[in-house]
Amino acid sequence: MAERLAASPARDAAPSAEQASQSAEPGAAAAWREERWRLQEALAAREEQLAHQAQQLALLQDGLEQQRQASEAAAADAARAAAAALGALQSGWEARAAAAERKVYALSKERDALKRAAARDAEAAALLVKKEADMQQVSKRG
Repeated sequence: MAERLAASPARDAAPSAEQASQSAEPGAAAAWREERWRLQEALAAREEQLAHQAQQLALLQDGLEQQRQASEAAAADAARAAAAALGALQSGWEARAAAAERKVYALSKERDALKRAAARDAEAAALLVKKEADMQQVSKRG
């Protein structure tokens, strides 16, 4: 603290306490001592204020860091929840698609079987028509 006072430009420009005591006015030394005491008190008050502000700044920075960590944790939780929801949705749609594919396969097999049966029925119907025609020709001849 005394080093700051000794190095200040205002202090260098002003006469020292020794010079003041050697001056012609006897009350000047007391005035310098009072001024020095007042400046030291002001400096001490300012240093105390700066220390208090530094503590407040440290508390605010700590709070900011805690908020940042909480925000990052919340973002990570939200990302995990979104990924889980997306996975559940995706697996649900995959299951529905697989069920639809199985249904299409079963319907295709049924359609093919019906086509074969219809073809057999058409052949049977054509054969029946031919047999009836043959019977009519035989009965006309006979």
